[in-house]
Amino acid sequence: MIEDTRRAWAVAYQRAVTYREQSPPPRPPASLAQLRDSLDVELPRQGRAGDEVIAALADAVEPGLIGISSPQFYGWVMGASHPVAVAADWLTAAWGQNAGIYHTSPAAAVVEEVVSRWLLDLLKLPEQSSVGFVTGATMANFVGLAAGRSEVLHRAGWDLEEEGFNGAPAVHVLLGEEAHSTVFCALRYLGFGRRRLVRIPTDDQGRMCAQALADAVGRISGPAIVIAQAGHINSGACDPLAEISEIARDAGAWLHIDGAFGLWARAVPALARLCEGADQADSWAVDGHKWLQAPYDTGFVIVRDPVAHQRAMATTAS
Repeated sequence: MIEDTRRAWAVAYQRAVTYREQSPPPRPPASLAQLRDSLDVELPRQGRAGDEVIAALADAVEPGLIGISSPQFYGWVMGASHPVAVAADWLTAAWGQNAGIYHTSPAAAVVEEVVSRWLLDLLKLPEQSSVGFVTGATMANFVGLAAGRSEVLHRAGWDLEEEGFNGAPAVHVLLGEEAHSTVFCALRYLGFGRRRLVRIPTDDQGRMCAQALADAVGRISGPAIVIAQAGHINSGACDPLAEISEIARDAGAWLHIDGAFGLWARAVPALARLCEGADQADSWAVDGHKWLQAPYDTGFVIVRDPVAHQRAMATTAS
């Protein structure tokens, strides 16, 4: 058993190193039909040696891989999975820990504590904030907005966790016309239909117009969530966060910032001005597998009020 494991891991290591050294092409050489022919095989009825399985898998998959990790890849906003982070990812898989609670992996729990502190320090966000580790910006937006939904209803005297969404006071959601698609996904998952959203006009860089937001806020009453953006997917532009945070604060609204791409500018002194005012928000979503170059999937949600975060997302078990 030990030798079989060593052989399988040795093949996986060698194939991984070779792949990264070859600087994979930005377009996969195999067609869809070729990939299906290679991968869609009959379910095996007998087991095979581990190293054979890994070699067969690599042979079938590699022709369909996109060279995201290559320095020559310029498509979309992708991370390249830093080699050291990949090595750490291998160890994580080998350790095989269930990192859900302290009792199932004390080391993982303490690592999360430390990384949370580092993130808040790096992004210059309130040190009392609560940090959650998720798969990416989609779920980071989901969790941040879930906390916001729960909190604004709580302020309005409605216990969402006990009563549910049916019959609750209407929650107004205001966001830029060019908010990222994952924000709209997260809102849909949370029960906000498209017709319930108040879309704010944007400029030619995709930035939300602060005056238009102020006008829209002035026309509503009751619980409200404002969603701003740090780093437009196409232009890289950030909404006027300082102005937006003031408008949201005066309206008593929860301010969430989708910072998947751009919030990392706060870690760079020469660029921090682009995200001025971001620290005034109530929650933030950011990716680790883009500029931070962590392997997929890595994302973070940060919530200023730990109680609101826990109220929305905590679970209990026997």
